[in-house]
Amino acid sequence: SNHDIVSLDEVKIFYGDYLNFLRTKELVSKLVQQPDKGIELCNNFLNKKTSAKGYSSLYESVESFVKENERKIKENKFNTVLKGFEQLSKIIDGFNPGRVTIVTAPTGFGKTNFAINLFKSALASGLNSIFINMEMEQTDLTKRFLQSQYSMSQYEFNNPEYINKITGVTKPWMELGQTSFLTDGTSLSLWEIDSLIVDIKKKNKIDIVFCDYDQQIIDDSNYKDDEWKFILK
Repeated sequence: SNHDIVSLDEVKIFYGDYLNFLRTKELVSKLVQQPDKGIELCNNFLNKKTSAKGYSSLYESVESFVKENERKIKENKFNTVLKGFEQLSKIIDGFNPGRVTIVTAPTGFGKTNFAINLFKSALASGLNSIFINMEMEQTDLTKRFLQSQYSMSQYEFNNPEYINKITGVTKPWMELGQTSFLTDGTSLSLWEIDSLIVDIKKKNKIDIVFCDYDQQIIDDSNYKDDEWKFILK
């Protein structure tokens, strides 16, 4: 037929409505589990808007790829390399957009410190990032960051002179730190992580997202596929 049965706009509306339906089911589940936080949960739900993902024809996709690849060839920027982690960047073929890299190790092995060092390296590499922390208070994570950045012991923070050490030298990461972010330790679902990133990207370009750690992600059977369920095991 020469006539579309369903228009593109109708498809987008239907898809967007379906995603909002799934989000509504998630809200109901949270309200049952946390009735004392009803107002907060409802406000968060109303403030998050879901829209359908864009898509392109194969022709448009190839055309876009060729243009992007030509730009990379011209600028010699094929992979995102983090300073101090050049070998790791090479092994995983770069910290590039759209790629998920999962690091696993036993408890106490140093995964959080490793993530903090990657976060620091992203700052030093001129990249904006989000550190999604679902394990500790934001003040504790910030303290860990400062300890690592300035080679300080935790006891040095008990001395008023500590402020001189962290402000005595101006470094590029301090300016870039205005556009990199830490979360407050609250466990989030994949929906909430996605919404948080989208919200921040409205005002700031984000290059890398660090998540510590994925086993604390709130179960959301409407969102996760079998692959993600396997990862969380």
